[in-house]
Amino acid sequence: MKLEIDYPEEISPQELDRRLARGWFRSGPVIFAGSVLHVDDQIRQLVHLRVRLDLPDPSRSRRRLLRRNRARYRCTVGPARVDAARERLYALTSERFLGLVPKELHGLALGEIPGVFDTREVCVFDGDTLVAVSYFDLGSRSVASILGLHDPGHARHSLGIYTMLEEMEYARSRGARWYYPGYVIPDLPGFDYKLRLGPTQFLDPDGRWRARAHPPLDSPDARRATARVQALQDALSARGVAYRHRIYPAFWLGHTALGDPRCLKGMSHLACDGSGTAGEHLVAEHLPDEDLFVAAWVSAMPDVDALEAVVPTADTEQRYERRVLLYERTLARSPFEHDIADIVRAACATP
Repeated sequence: MKLEIDYPEEISPQELDRRLARGWFRSGPVIFAGSVLHVDDQIRQLVHLRVRLDLPDPSRSRRRLLRRNRARYRCTVGPARVDAARERLYALTSERFLGLVPKELHGLALGEIPGVFDTREVCVFDGDTLVAVSYFDLGSRSVASILGLHDPGHARHSLGIYTMLEEMEYARSRGARWYYPGYVIPDLPGFDYKLRLGPTQFLDPDGRWRARAHPPLDSPDARRATARVQALQDALSARGVAYRHRIYPAFWLGHTALGDPRCLKGMSHLACDGSGTAGEHLVAEHLPDEDLFVAAWVSAMPDVDALEAVVPTADTEQRYERRVLLYERTLARSPFEHDIADIVRAACATP
């Protein structure tokens, strides 16, 4: 299970093409390549997809949607920006997002460093009122859809699909060959609207794009990662070690040069009973990209809140680790959960 994360300060259109072709996707200022992610409270399989643009679209329904909405609304394409009208749509749309929701639209849509990504927007107006906007990044021969927002009062006009179709039309006009709408997730049909965009290719685990009528329905990487975490939990419970399972949203800092090189790398960890010196805490975690378990004493980076920029929910404190954690003393790295559980039990028993 590969996991690559980058916080680029610059990226050329050609390099963006290459990354997209390898299954990378952007979320705010960060770009990822990975097969699993905590989308909600579970580890989920990501099935990346793309649509070829240099072939005629045989779908009458898509052409009809374009004609109907072009007659009903005014549509513009231009450089991306964020203002009060777009923030209003973000507030209306973000209620359907899974997991942690950023408080601000700007960083999510445009990133944090101006000019890193060549981001454009499709805007849909009903009269003078903005009722939909979508953001997309331009490569040299590729376009990547980033985020779509729309007024639910216009839901019967399928504005989410419509703005993506307009993104594709704009990409064709620039000679782009590939359109990347992101990923779908087995067992989460809320992402399946992306399958309505045209004949689709899916990225296989071997890194090859394959044309299929339907995406893979299995989740082998997510299933294995989930089973490995459960095995560690069972091993700790069998030894009487108390723990709390914490989803760790700051894991990406451990995979980039941006953060402290000691930053934790696991997408989640088990916070175990046991106190070390100088405020250290004992954790056990599974690293799915290495398929290794780690036991370590960690400390919290002072005055840093990993959830400061997201909208809090009733269960945020229960599920998510707010602190940014640093490895202080790694006790063991092992492919065997029982080895880690034994070491954690011994560490908990040591005064």
